[in-house]
Amino acid sequence: MNRSVIECRDGFKVRYEYWDEKECHVKPDIWEEKLTSLTNDCDAVILNIRGNIAGEKKSGLTHAGFIPVGHSINMVYRIRQKNGVSSHRFSFTFAESWSIDEVFEVARWHFSNDSRFCIDGGREECHKNELLYEYIKMLRRGGYEAELMHRDGVLQGFNLWRREDSESARIHLGAIHPKLKGIGIAFYLYDSTLQDMRSKGIKVLSEWVSTSNLESLNLHNKLFGGNFKYTGSSDTWLLFGGHKCH
Repeated sequence: MNRSVIECRDGFKVRYEYWDEKECHVKPDIWEEKLTSLTNDCDAVILNIRGNIAGEKKSGLTHAGFIPVGHSINMVYRIRQKNGVSSHRFSFTFAESWSIDEVFEVARWHFSNDSRFCIDGGREECHKNELLYEYIKMLRRGGYEAELMHRDGVLQGFNLWRREDSESARIHLGAIHPKLKGIGIAFYLYDSTLQDMRSKGIKVLSEWVSTSNLESLNLHNKLFGGNFKYTGSSDTWLLFGGHKCH
């Protein structure tokens, strides 16, 4: 999923682009053309660049109206045999087919301030919810599998992931309901996810984690016990004009 455009019911369009370093190694005039082309027929652009880019490229982004809104690191972990920790209060299941609506009901509380969806500073709640819902739909259509956490038959948390090759996978979106934060339940959700991955022959897990999300960083340090590698970083840039870009 390198690029996509999501359109809200009122016609508001957001373009999502994912570039690696190779796509940024171009001459200055070509770089300007690439950035200009992103703004055709849209209201906002979310550009995620993975890897380091030269200072002149960052200056070009700023000159084109982009602002930096996030920095993430890629954490890679080799899945090991666990002791099988469990929580009797919750049930955990692996699902190839899952409900977009149920996942959205959890995600819309968890990602209330996420720069990928609050692209207009949160002024339009309907835009945030529509963008998030359509984003989850894209993952569902893209064949992402899920680890689901229920209590009393109600979904309380999830991890959406997909294989990258025969022995590795990446978690793309995960959340627990905010009312469960601070009680350590995310640890059980991740542990269950890892064990289901392991049972399917997956040996390596990758995940992009925002450096501003201290809760997530602490969770990963606790879960992986330092047995992970940092294999890169990414920066997210936002261009928002509040009207059709030209």
